[in-house]
Formats: sequence, C-alpha cells, structure tokens
Amino acid sequence: MRTITRRRIVTVVLAILTVVATLIVVLVAISWGYSIPGTGFSNYTSPTGEFQRGKTLWDWMDLLIIPVVLALGAIWFNWQERRAEEQIASDQSCETALQAYLDTMTELLLDKGLRESNPDDEIRSVARARTLTVLRKLDGERKGILLRFLHESGLISDKAGNVVALHEADLNGVDLSLFAKLEGQI
Repeated sequence: MRTITRRRIVTVVLAILTVVATLIVVLVAISWGYSIPGTGFSNYTSPTGEFQRGKTLWDWMDLLIIPVVLALGAIWFNWQERRAEEQIASDQSCETALQAYLDTMTELLLDKGLRESNPDDEIRSVARARTLTVLRKLDGERKGILLRFLHESGLISDKAGNVVALHEADLNGVDLSLFAKLEGQI
C-alpha cells in the first residue's frame, strides 16, 4: 500500500553513498597514518626510549563502536517515528474521508430524498460515484463501517433494487465483522 517515491529512493542512495565514501576516507586516513612515523598508529619508540605499541584493530573498534551503535540507534528511532507518523496521517486521512462521506450521504438521504429517488435519477449516480471514490481511500475496517451504514440506511440490501449499486466497487480487505455483530443483535 505504501508507495516509494523517486525522492525517497534518491535520499536512500545518497545516504548509502555517503556512508561508503566516509568509510573509504577513514580507511585511507588510517592506512596513511600507519605509514607515517610518530603518529601513534604504528609501533614507535618515544623520545625517552620507551617502546609504544601502535593502534590495533581492537583499539579502533573500542574507539568507534559506541558512536556507530549510537548512530544506528538514532537512525532506527527516526525510522520508527516516521513510520508511526505516516500511519497516524494515513489513519486520519481515512477517518476524514469516511466522515465527509457519511455527512454527504446523510444530507442526500435526509434533504435530497435519495432513498425515494428513481433508478435513473442523477442523485443515485452522485451517491454511487461518492461511494466508489471513498471506498478506494478506506482501509478494511472503515469499508465495513461504510457498508454497514449503507445497509442500515436501506441503500443496499440482499434483495434486488439497491439504491447505491456496488458493482465494480473496491471491497478488497473489507472487514465484515461488523455485519456479524449486527446479525447477532437481531
């Protein structure tokens, strides 16, 4: 359901290239440091005549492991937070679309006489178009709420002559558990 945009792909590729370039620069700097005496990277003798061991791989790991773990933790945290924000925004969008649909359909029912309209009336075409459009935007649970609204308001039924025709409607993932609960109450 989530689409990957070109901008996001470019951002990820640039981030990977930046990490690779940084690693290459660090490795070149380390190897260069080992070739220059007195830098502390290679074994050397201090001016007092004391032998100094050069930096080992473990010394580098000890030096770099904490910042790398902190950086990876921060990246993971940001990613999780962004996913949560996207989910909240998507949920709010679905809820807003459903509420706008219910308000519009209620107006068509109460003020425009949708239930009593003739099959060829324009109001039925408007109601169908609104229904099909909003169904594409909703998640499964809200599709179930919409269908329950249509059923309870008499706009769809198991008999012929539905006021709102649902052929070619996007009912993928619809949650029909609300109908099961409704059946249990009757």
